[in-house]
Amino acid sequence: MKGGFIISLDGDFFRHVESVLVEMGAATASDGPGESVVQLKDECGRFFTVFEGIPAGTEWEVTEGPFEAADGVCIPDMTKVFACSFECRWTDLVVRLLEAVARNAETPMWVVDGNGVVWDPKRFDPQKIVL
Repeated sequence: MKGGFIISLDGDFFRHVESVLVEMGAATASDGPGESVVQLKDECGRFFTVFEGIPAGTEWEVTEGPFEAADGVCIPDMTKVFACSFECRWTDLVVRLLEAVARNAETPMWVVDGNGVVWDPKRFDPQKIVL
């Protein structure tokens, strides 16, 4: 499965992601504190899934890098970010949904793609993002 990470300096930003996606028709589930998931199925039957937090043992993918800044992005201190992982096969769906989440965010957020590029979700380049 293709995917990446959504990061923020706000420890509770998953609730914002969840809220925006639920407004768009997503369903949620939880196995306990820190184990929530939100999943949206679009009009074509494609899924976009966001997990609260990241799988144990993969923290290094968000904290160690190397990272590269997409055009105009100032990479935050990656040792201080909170991260959620997401899965989705379709770049256009990722771009559309994360742009919507970012438009309504009260705090800055970024997306880390499969190549370690840190993106401002309000300024994705769908031709360059790698899931």
